Amino acid sequence: MRPHRIGVFCATTALAIAAACSSFDSDTTSPPPDASDDVVTIDGGVDGGGGGDAEPKPPTCKWDAPWNTPAQIFNLNSDGGQIVAATLTADEQTMVISRLTPPDPIFHLWFSERSDAGKFEKTTRLSGSPLDQVYASLTPNGDRIFYGEYIDGGTYDIRTAARRDGGTFGFEAPSALVQGAGAGTSNEITPFITASGKTLYFTSTSINVAKPTFRIFRTPYPDQGVFGSLVDELSADGGSVSGPLLSPDELTIWFTGGYATDQGIDGEDIYVAHREAVTDKFGTPKPVTELNTPSTREGAGWISPDGCRMYIITDRTGIAFEVFLATRTPTP
Repeated sequence: MRPHRIGVFCATTALAIAAACSSFDSDTTSPPPDASDDVVTIDGGVDGGGGGDAEPKPPTCKWDAPWNTPAQIFNLNSDGGQIVAATLTADEQTMVISRLTPPDPIFHLWFSERSDAGKFEKTTRLSGSPLDQVYASLTPNGDRIFYGEYIDGGTYDIRTAARRDGGTFGFEAPSALVQGAGAGTSNEITPFITASGKTLYFTSTSINVAKPTFRIFRTPYPDQGVFGSLVDELSADGGSVSGPLLSPDELTIWFTGGYATDQGIDGEDIYVAHREAVTDKFGTPKPVTELNTPSTREGAGWISPDGCRMYIITDRTGIAFEVFLATRTPTP
């Protein structure tokens, strides 16, 4: 089994590759291409003007505020490959992507750091592993990474690694986190660690390994002995759901939905659901129409702490999956 597109897998010949347990050494750098992306200005709120008054809180965006049309982030995929996931640190200065770069048939994790000009201008590979490594999630300060890795036996499991001290952006040797209930027969992938660091959301096919349908689960973290519980309200009609992304307050979730009623190709669109308290169930999921386009596939990658910027993955260019940035206006 190999990752085929956002949150979805296609059956191919299993790779006969031995598992690697090396640290995440930054070993390969792609040169910056000629294209340049738009500079993202990150508003930190009202500048302090002296005196003893408390600094006003920066404006935020309501969970259901409309999005502007997404714009492509250039410089991340100059080699004509496929980017199936993107995540960032909370300061929006470092991005980690999962990219396949021809002729290499393997997805690897790469990172890019914003330049002094405010652009992502080059990418550097995080690991020399020969295994597929996909769908990473970072803690807000970037001190730990979670991702899915192809394992011997033909499925994916979730790995985690701590940030390496000093030097170039990188991580220590990874360890297994959430294992499939089917002991290697189900896929566990698309992890997302909440801003609090206390809950890990992920996608699994453990409900029905004979006819894989992806479902979203959540589990306490760092309690690695608990597989997790099904977030059943997100897939009430039986369609596949994957790629969970939560707001910092954990009241809003975005994900890729493959609903039976969706008329797009494979039904892969971005959906959103909201709840009033973290102890509540999420409400009825709805498609985010501003982020989806007909006959293309979209997935939510990362949401800024203020809820005003979302990095998404889409194949709307008609060539390959790329990273796009959508913005919206803060609430007065």
